This record gives sequence, C-alpha cells and structure tokens, in this order.
Amino acid sequence: MTTITSLQPENTYTYPGTFNPPKFDWEELMKELGKPREGKINPSVNIIEHIDYYKVELAVPGLTKDDFVVNVQDNQLSIVVMKPKETNAINYHVHGFNFECFSHLIDLPGNIETDFISAEYEAGILSICFPKVDAPVVNTSHRIVIY
Repeated sequence: MTTITSLQPENTYTYPGTFNPPKFDWEELMKELGKPREGKINPSVNIIEHIDYYKVELAVPGLTKDDFVVNVQDNQLSIVVMKPKETNAINYHVHGFNFECFSHLIDLPGNIETDFISAEYEAGILSICFPKVDAPVVNTSHRIVIY
C-alpha cells in the first residue's frame, strides 16, 4: 500500500502547514476496538445532501483533530479514534460521552469527488464535505487531513 509520506519528499507537504499523522499501533488498535467498554456508544451522525456536495457530521466532543484517522476507500468513509487514556482518574457520576476508542464506517454515494474532500473539527463536531461529480468514481483510496 502506498502512503502519502512515500509519495512526497521529506519535509514537503501538499497541504498548507505541517501534517504529522498519528502513529498508531494498528494491532493494538484492533484489540482495543474489540474490547467491551463501559458506556461505549457510537457518535451521532448527520449526512446532509446539498446541491453541490454531501456533508457528513459526527458529534464527538472532547477530542482533538489529531485523534482521528479518516480514510475513504471505494466509497466507504472510515473514521477511527484511539485517544490515549487520561492519566488522572476522574470519578464520573455520569459519563455520557466516551469516545476514547471507536471505529465508524459510513457508505457514501458513488458520485463523490475524492480528490477534493475537506474536513474540519470544531466545537466537538467533525465535518467532512464531499463534492459531487456527474460520473461515478471507482477504486479510490484517500487519507483525509482534518483542519
């Protein structure tokens, strides 16, 4: 599998600013995703169709943009989070949101342009916009950078 870093010379970026993808131990991540978790819930999702684009929104408070690994492959959006556990033990009376570790897959329509996807995380909402195209796009794979 080709990665973004293998296509670019060192210290050269296609996006404004620097992008340092989170370093995950994928084997550890898969083990963590399979464990039962107290209060584990998947984030709420909105999928909105506009005239020129689709927008996917996830309500995931308490994270940073660096906690996400977001990919699109063959019209399926994959969102993975594995946030390191806090070292301070917090004694919750109610723990209504707990997004330390989750994986969410969303099927996308076939008429999206995968080269111009935009994503941002602001005020606890992850928003990802997919421009529409006239012809279906097939066999695509992209890592999405969140701003």
